[in-house]
Amino acid sequence: MTPFDVFDPVVFEQDVAQARRARRWRRLGAFVLLSAACYGVAFLLLKVFGLYPSTRPLIALGVAPLMAAALLSLGWSILYVVTSSASAILHPGGRGRGPVSTSVAVALFTRGELDESAAAFDALRARHGETAALLRTEADLELSRTGRPARARELLIRLRRASDVSGGDELYATQRLIDLYLGSLGDEARAGVELRRLVDRFPGTADAAGAQVALERIRAARRTPPA
Repeated sequence: MTPFDVFDPVVFEQDVAQARRARRWRRLGAFVLLSAACYGVAFLLLKVFGLYPSTRPLIALGVAPLMAAALLSLGWSILYVVTSSASAILHPGGRGRGPVSTSVAVALFTRGELDESAAAFDALRARHGETAALLRTEADLELSRTGRPARARELLIRLRRASDVSGGDELYATQRLIDLYLGSLGDEARAGVELRRLVDRFPGTADAAGAQVALERIRAARRTPPA
């Protein structure tokens, strides 16, 4: 048994789901703490202005969660503007050219004309550029039961190098590469590389937490001598 035999994709998904639940609980805890701080601020403001002396604690209790939600929304809005601006600077032009129709290429694939479909996708990319949307659309097809794992691998690697690749695209490509290496391609060493990449590239996410658990399980299996 190789160390990667202990990696079960189902268990990996369970690890990711557990990490997501933990992240939700951490967010809830942060909201509760922020609400408590806002309660103190609201109570103090009401006292300073001499408002509602008899019902001041109750009103402050009702206002505090609203204040906390508003602050969190403001924080997320600022973060969105900053990341969007950075993306616009790093990838001028972005994805603003509009969607490219892939119906002909998809129809060829559906009919089993895989080489013709790949040629159609290549023609679209020659005309519109090596965009993440085109690469991901074809990769989705090649990852299906009737697709070709080697072609899917090539497309996923190209997807990560696309000029307009997003963090979501990169995460998708890395996850699917892990599935391919542990499945039809049977390349355990590269699967390990992709797991480590996921941990390094997406720290603090549930997916990285699941990948880290998988890597720790693999390391433990390596240290355990075979029975």
